[in-house]
Amino acid sequence: MGRQGAEQGDDVARETYRTLRLMLVTLPVLLLVGSLLIFLTTGEVETSISAYYFGPIRDIFVGAMVGIAVCLVVYRGSSAFEDHILNVAGFYAVFVALVPADLSKTIEELGAETPVSDALQEEPSVGSLDVAAATVQELSVEPLRISAGAALLVALMFVYVLRRTRRFPAPEVVAEPRAHAAFWVVNALGLAFAGLVAWRVVEGAAFDWVHSGAAVLLIVSLAIAVASHLWPGFFGAEDPPSYRSTAICGLTYRSAYAVILVLMVAGAGVVALVAGEYRVIAVEWLEVALFAVFWVLETARTWTRLPARRRSRAVVPP
Repeated sequence: MGRQGAEQGDDVARETYRTLRLMLVTLPVLLLVGSLLIFLTTGEVETSISAYYFGPIRDIFVGAMVGIAVCLVVYRGSSAFEDHILNVAGFYAVFVALVPADLSKTIEELGAETPVSDALQEEPSVGSLDVAAATVQELSVEPLRISAGAALLVALMFVYVLRRTRRFPAPEVVAEPRAHAAFWVVNALGLAFAGLVAWRVVEGAAFDWVHSGAAVLLIVSLAIAVASHLWPGFFGAEDPPSYRSTAICGLTYRSAYAVILVLMVAGAGVVALVAGEYRVIAVEWLEVALFAVFWVLETARTWTRLPARRRSRAVVPP
């Protein structure tokens, strides 16, 4: 490939990289706008973001969360560890999208053994389902068993492909003992969660703890991604000079990321204490907003650079 072709290839990669980063801010904004419209039209605020799963913006919630999951997996992190932790975060985001919160409570309220409404009973069947004989539990849990099981199988296939291509774990992570230890701690949590999902798929009850577990682990994973930029050496990455350049309000990028990480950890506790019955949604939006700020700053830091690429067989981080 000639020099001109290489430059064109770099331009395509750079624009794709920029668009992908922007989408990871756009999708949460879409969810926020939908939530605000619900508030403006009905005056109601749910107690958690996931509670919108059962409301009029269900499609926006599920679509945005799945889109975020895809972007997190597709995006190549500035270090091998960040790339892996974002893949893991994307895995959790899928189950936040697919499995509603408090499903067992919802089934109980609707009447798990009560036939569906008379309007539905007028239809003898929907596809292969006998709607007249179906119960709320059958209509809500059985599709979840299929979708959650499929998501779990695809995730396992993805890990298998990474292993076959020798990208799991990455050489940079293996070379740094502390990064290698953190890598396997993250994987142990992911494996435990995958086991929970597998059990719920087989059990076929109400998927208890799946949504809440995925939501908590998603937030933890995003916080670890921020931490990987604070202490890149710990996570087996290089320490680019651009971390020490000015980011916002006189703070360097590293200082700004430190503030964000402290707020993600300590700020969440403070908000949970003062927000009353809305503590869950308040903490969720705080975490989403803080990670979005981090993502915007990191996008600004790397805007004129390509993501990690190879020059003379040496990996050059952004």
